[in-house]
Amino acid sequence: MKYTADFETTTTAPAKVWAWAICSIDDPDIIYKGTEIATFIDCVQNLNNPTLYFHNLKFDDSYILYYLLKNGFEWKENRRQLSSKSFTTIISGDGKFYGTTIYFSKQGHKVKKCTIYDSLKLLNMPVEAVARTFKLPIAKGKIDYDRHNKECEVTPEEWFYLYNDVRIMAMALKELFDRGFTKMTIGGCALADYKDFIGKKHFQDLFPQLPNDIDSKIRASYRGGFTFANPEHVNTDIGLGIVFDVNSLYPSVMAFRPLPYGVPLHFQGQYNANKNYPLYVQNFRCFFQLKKNHIPTIQLKHNIYYSKTQYLTSSISPKTGQHEYTDLCLTSVDLELFFKHYDVWCIEYLDGFMFKSSTNLFIEWVEKWNAVKVQATIDKNAGLRQIAKLMLNNLYGKFGTNPEVDTKYPYLDVENDLVKYKLMQYIKEDENGQPLRDKNGDFELCTKKLRPSIYIPVATFITAWARYTTISASQKIHETSIEQTGVSRYLYSDTDSIHLSGLEIPDCIEVHSTKLGAWKHESSFERARFIQAKRYIEDELVPSDNGDFIKNSYGEYCTKLKITCAGLSDSCYKYVTFDNFRINAEYSGKLKPVTVPGGCILVPTPFKMR
Repeated sequence: MKYTADFETTTTAPAKVWAWAICSIDDPDIIYKGTEIATFIDCVQNLNNPTLYFHNLKFDDSYILYYLLKNGFEWKENRRQLSSKSFTTIISGDGKFYGTTIYFSKQGHKVKKCTIYDSLKLLNMPVEAVARTFKLPIAKGKIDYDRHNKECEVTPEEWFYLYNDVRIMAMALKELFDRGFTKMTIGGCALADYKDFIGKKHFQDLFPQLPNDIDSKIRASYRGGFTFANPEHVNTDIGLGIVFDVNSLYPSVMAFRPLPYGVPLHFQGQYNANKNYPLYVQNFRCFFQLKKNHIPTIQLKHNIYYSKTQYLTSSISPKTGQHEYTDLCLTSVDLELFFKHYDVWCIEYLDGFMFKSSTNLFIEWVEKWNAVKVQATIDKNAGLRQIAKLMLNNLYGKFGTNPEVDTKYPYLDVENDLVKYKLMQYIKEDENGQPLRDKNGDFELCTKKLRPSIYIPVATFITAWARYTTISASQKIHETSIEQTGVSRYLYSDTDSIHLSGLEIPDCIEVHSTKLGAWKHESSFERARFIQAKRYIEDELVPSDNGDFIKNSYGEYCTKLKITCAGLSDSCYKYVTFDNFRINAEYSGKLKPVTVPGGCILVPTPFKMR
């Protein structure tokens, strides 16, 4: 049986669960409740090997792991090692919690256990957003979280609040599970659906398992979305403006752009045109300088002289002040943009990989789910519409799964009475899987473990085509407006969006409200300020039913404040105004998780925008 679960906890140390609830996903009227974590553990022992879903498992699991380690349960590396009073965890090296499995008892094949997963990995949004998105008949409420820092009874209103939380997640997850989506993550669900759609054997033929050394070389070309603030307008107050979003950027790329498949061929030096292998990844080094009136497209990751969000205008080294050879690994799609946007010289081609190409790998699957989304919209079936969007937007990333993983395990720091985490260590192996030893004959250890990759070429070309779409449109608008007025309208790009000054719709991009891959008029604003990547604020104009913008009795535009700020939690938004949204501004309300005896608490801490 599957259930959702949630804890309500104290906000001061030592941390304590003061209320818990477990809700049946099949029947949200079935709810178990209690007021201590010990009674929670007793309950799950008697639920016939349940599977529980907590929303944001990292927080709630801190209480469960503390209880287990304090009460004689032993951590094991994997499920095969589990015995009575033991547990295993799936915690990534960067601290993401995926699951915990507890064995209460094991006698032969007879097991009493509980499996716990994170529903946030399936529905990556707050509980209140889940209720809104799925248009559920209940909504998340509010309570005083500090009241139970002193002993007191749980009120009916607090129970009602907790019941709503677990019911919301139970109803949303049922929508997923009833359609067979039962993998641990939404990306895993999308991949399983795609494999079923085209057939597992056909999938293996199209996307063969690549050796890890080849995977890592191709992976060097893998980058995320294009997010860039035009330096001409950074930290400047902008007047009226307009925002466009691509209709389903990644699905449109998957449907219409040529993508790689099959076993790649390695080549030395410069790629030579090959009609059978038209896509490629190229390693090279060169000097370069951004052309006049062009948007930069190149970032250098893992380089101490550049921030990870910085786009380069030249190969001039910040250390020497001179042009220096810069090593780059680009897909053929990114390389085309590179030559369009930069003057390049002294280029030395090293090597690369080339691929067969097709525009038919995903189009039928994308059309299937796009049709589901359209019909669900017509039918006002919010749950199915959201599931279709999740399928369309989460498949490509699964192809980029990194085969190198590091894992943490929990242990009890007895002296400080805290649960802490260490990186697992593994014996290094050679290409044939044989253990490696150092000069003293001891096994060489590392924190990385290899798992099968999926097919990195698909992920790197999908993201490359997505950047190509956004950068090309941004550049067209940027150049055209400079030619016409001498000033660029282009303000900002964020993966699938473009923000422009003025309310005029540009005629150099395709604008359509629903067409897959076209640009949709998303919103307009009265004023805006762009600070840096992922940090901007807009006073959005409120549209009327006839397409105009609503004004108040004084003739002023009615607006609503849209805040986008990486690192700033929703709890800080009430302290943000248009006027105080600036570099070095400090806002109250950020809740920082802190490990304490008993579990984890959220401590208010100021957020400073640097």
